[in-house]
This record gives sequence, structure tokens and C-alpha cells, in this order.
Amino acid sequence: MAGTGCPPYGNANIYGNANIYGNANIHGNANIHGNANIHGNANIHGNANIHGNANIYGNANIYGNANIYGNANIYGNANIYGNANIVGWAPRAHQTLPVRER
Repeated sequence: MAGTGCPPYGNANIYGNANIYGNANIHGNANIHGNANIHGNANIHGNANIHGNANIYGNANIYGNANIYGNANIYGNANIYGNANIVGWAPRAHQTLPVRER
């Protein structure tokens, strides 16, 4: 893990070229890998999976079974949760995106 962010808590894993910076928190069963960058005040928890070239920052909160990957950028006060999948060249999410389970 590069950067100066908080070390992961619980069963969270950070591996590959993933970087954690600033006040970012990773906990629960979250997995951060690939070339993902987590910084600012971002909070990743639950069973969230962040990988590829994903960039999570600001006050973004990713949790539940959310899966963020590819070249996705999540920032601001975004909340991504449930079984959400943000993939590839996804638009930049900068607001609350509720995901309801079926």
C-alpha cells in the first residue's frame, strides 16, 4: 500500500498497485486492488470492491456490495451502495446514487 492513508481495518485488503492517501478509510471486507486510487476523505467499507483504474476521492462513500472498476471516477459527496456496478468509462458520479435491490 502506498500513500499515507489509514491502514485497512477488519478483513479489508489492499494489494497490487492500489494507493490510499489522505484521510481515506478502508474497512469491513472491502477489497482495493489493481491501479485504484483512494484519497481525500473517501470511505470504502462493507463488501465493496474497487479495482482497475478507479479513482475515489472527496467525501465519497462506497459500501454494501458495490463494485467500482475500469476508469470510473467517484468524488464529491457521492454514495454508492447496494449491488451497484460502476464500470469502464462511467460518467463521473458526484451526487447520491441510490441503488435499490430487486
